Amino acid sequence: MNLTLGNLWKSIRGNLVIAFVLLSLFFINILTLYLLNQKVSKEKSEIIRFTQIGQLDRAATWLPELHSALIQGASEEELRGLSRQFFEQDNMFYRVEIYPFLDAERKIPAREPSFAYELEGKPQKLNNLQNCLFTRTFSDIGIVARKDVGLFYVYNATPKNVPRIHLLIQQYRIYAALFVLFSCGLIYLMLRKIVLSLRRVSRGLEAMSDEYIPLLEKPRAAIETAYNRMAKNARLTQLGVLLNELVGETSKELLQGEDPVVESARRMPPILCDYMNFGRVVLFHRDAGTGQWEWGFGHDVNTGEMGIAETFAERLDLTPLERRNAGQLFSPRELGLTPGAELSFRDHVPCALIPVFHNNRPICHAALWPVSAQLSPEEFLESAESVRGEIEEVFLKIISRRALLDKEKNEVSIHLSTNLGHDMTNIIATGKWDLETLKRGVDMGIVRVHGEPIQQERFNEAVQGLINNSRMLQEVVNIYRAFGFASRPTYEKVDLHALIQNLAHLFELSTSKSVTVGFNFQATRSQWVVEPRMLKLVLFNLLSNSVQAISKMQELGEETTGEVSMETKNTEEGWLGIRILDAGTGFRNEKGKPMTPAELRKIFRYGFTTKRDEARGGLGLSWVWTIITEFHEGQIVPGNRPEGGAEMNILLPPLEHKLPAEGTLPNPDLPMM
Repeated sequence: MNLTLGNLWKSIRGNLVIAFVLLSLFFINILTLYLLNQKVSKEKSEIIRFTQIGQLDRAATWLPELHSALIQGASEEELRGLSRQFFEQDNMFYRVEIYPFLDAERKIPAREPSFAYELEGKPQKLNNLQNCLFTRTFSDIGIVARKDVGLFYVYNATPKNVPRIHLLIQQYRIYAALFVLFSCGLIYLMLRKIVLSLRRVSRGLEAMSDEYIPLLEKPRAAIETAYNRMAKNARLTQLGVLLNELVGETSKELLQGEDPVVESARRMPPILCDYMNFGRVVLFHRDAGTGQWEWGFGHDVNTGEMGIAETFAERLDLTPLERRNAGQLFSPRELGLTPGAELSFRDHVPCALIPVFHNNRPICHAALWPVSAQLSPEEFLESAESVRGEIEEVFLKIISRRALLDKEKNEVSIHLSTNLGHDMTNIIATGKWDLETLKRGVDMGIVRVHGEPIQQERFNEAVQGLINNSRMLQEVVNIYRAFGFASRPTYEKVDLHALIQNLAHLFELSTSKSVTVGFNFQATRSQWVVEPRMLKLVLFNLLSNSVQAISKMQELGEETTGEVSMETKNTEEGWLGIRILDAGTGFRNEKGKPMTPAELRKIFRYGFTTKRDEARGGLGLSWVWTIITEFHEGQIVPGNRPEGGAEMNILLPPLEHKLPAEGTLPNPDLPMM
């Protein structure tokens, strides 16, 4: 009951201003029409006095007859008959009144007439719609006569067939119509642009809460547009806060190896629907190169979470959209959606498709539908564009946070590897010096080996082998000490073919696996500016992964050639391509199946692994990606070979601008290779 009364009071209070304005309009119009009617009556009286002189003279001639009858003592009935006889003639007069003098000498008339007569029905016959403005009640004192017995008043209505009066009525009716139209139009504009707009804005402000900021559909006034602009800005601010909270929650709940960008995108659609008043939101990503489907998440305000098929937007060319860096309207059919019974409205209205970028590279695309058909396509597209900045900012924070964490972890790895490499170098150098001292002692005869010549020869070979192994071990340590160049890299122009061959030879010496490394150098230009120590680290790590994959194939008893191929070529864009192919297991997920493109994107994430039950001592591919993309400004793309095995494609741009200036000395604090 209280709720009903409260709603009733709100309804009355909300319409009170409108009722007051309409009542004011009504009374103003009534007052104005009344004043116009009075004005017309006054002007009609003047017209009658100037145009109806003949009728006024007739009345003036008749009044002496009435006066004579009154003096002669005629009865009231006789006076009525005399008056009726005059009024029934064709004239404009219909009433007569006689006010006797109370004081004959001073001519003071009585307040009440001693005689009055009116011919009933005659005023209504004379006053008609042609000679009266609104009411047929016009009456005027046409003539006043002062006799010795009193005052004689004769009243007249509107005379017939007076063109000036007809013209006057038409003129003032036009004035009245214009005033009514003007006042109604003014009130309409005031109601529409001010009163109703203020009421809509007031209701919007009353409905505003911490969780909901309503928008006004089809704003019709500047104040409504300003309110919508304020509400949109407030929503965007609120959306930014919610998405930031989402980032924090997602980071806490992530499992190892999960992509925070993908997991945040999974939770964004319902938030965008709730706080930006969208009817449906779909976030999806297709590989920029192949157009292959990677992931997609959707939410509809009517049905909740939506399952997004891999065919979504399959036929759309998203490249022009990304080049324009602007949203565009598409029909649901162009996105591959078929009309459904429950979603019939949104399956037939255009949706806005906007690209979402990070560092000028598309992260994903957002498809947004209106919640109703009230917004124009242009307004809706503008609303959709305003959301993109918040989405991009959230993804920027996610990626920046991940990069910061990776940087902190990598700095720990750099510190550990540098210190460990330094300690290992000292140990290896001491052991190598002892071995060389032993060899020189044998060569100089200071140290003698007893036994047969064959035994002495084998001893010498063993000592030389230990010395060679120490040198090889030092080279391997130096490769991992290349982490020290991350803080101050030194770029040099080197022959990459020679670098690759030397590294492969060293790798063959360092591994006990039955693996062969082949070369297919097609690059006509192999002199390239690189950070050689860090590039060796990349290639050594990739070779290690290839050997592990081949070894696993051999352990499983599966057939493999046991070969790793290293290829080079120059691209049309002037870059250098390095391709490493192996005949191993390829990139596989935890279930043992070949990784999808979406899963392959995760392998460069710090700490990513599919070897949950195996000990991991490698550095992973995080640093590989960092060295190629950040230090060499290049690209690295993993893939599975159709015939089996894995491949890594490295693209290096020309880096002549990174060469040190002439006269610059190399950093003496870092290991020389």
